[in-house]
Amino acid sequence: MIHTRPLHVFFVLLALKVSVVGLDAAAQSAVPKTAAPVRKAKLTAAAVEEKLARLTALCQNNQRKEVVEEFGDEDIVGWLDAFENKAEGTSKVVNALHKRGTSFSAVGNHERAREDFERGVEFSPSNGYMWNSLGGVYGRLGESEKALDAFNKAFEFVCAAHKSKPLGWMPISATLSAASILMQQTEYPEAIEVLNHYSDEEIRKMGTYWACRMLRAYGQVYLGTGREAEAMAKFKAALELETTKEE
Repeated sequence: MIHTRPLHVFFVLLALKVSVVGLDAAAQSAVPKTAAPVRKAKLTAAAVEEKLARLTALCQNNQRKEVVEEFGDEDIVGWLDAFENKAEGTSKVVNALHKRGTSFSAVGNHERAREDFERGVEFSPSNGYMWNSLGGVYGRLGESEKALDAFNKAFEFVCAAHKSKPLGWMPISATLSAASILMQQTEYPEAIEVLNHYSDEEIRKMGTYWACRMLRAYGQVYLGTGREAEAMAKFKAALELETTKEE
């Protein structure tokens, strides 16, 4: 006698099979597929120019916080790949690194500023302005010896670039900064040697602000070495110069 399964049992088994197949399909669809790598579009020279113009405008408006927010994670060194003329690209990169570095410093992030300035001198080793900014950051980070070396290089490179001793703000600022570090270290003879970059005649040719700062720096050094009469003469000269300007 042949026994046959009831028809309803057959349909139950069929339903179970369909359910299992459905679950397998759902499980397979749930397995994450490896995403195709997203290729970053190559930056063009025109795009770099646009970015640099934006960065420059923000700096000119003293919007340093906005610079950090907008360009803080920018791969500025990668801009170099957008230029066939590597000298041109290097110039753009160095310019941007200096602007971003001064912005980081302005908002108190001296470590990031240091990174930008150090990269800057790697690309442009004889850039006096970059060395001067790097010296300032080293000083704020308490690395006085590195700061002193950077300020001395700033003065040397800007003089070499001009083939003379310019009376612009940067070499004077670098001179004063180097002398200040030496005074803090009580290295007064060395501080006087640095200040002697500029003669009395050259100091008289400076703008009032910088001339007064130079005169007062001499006064402070002379006080440190016990040369009080000479110190008072320098302080008096600075005061007279300021008074003359006000009149």
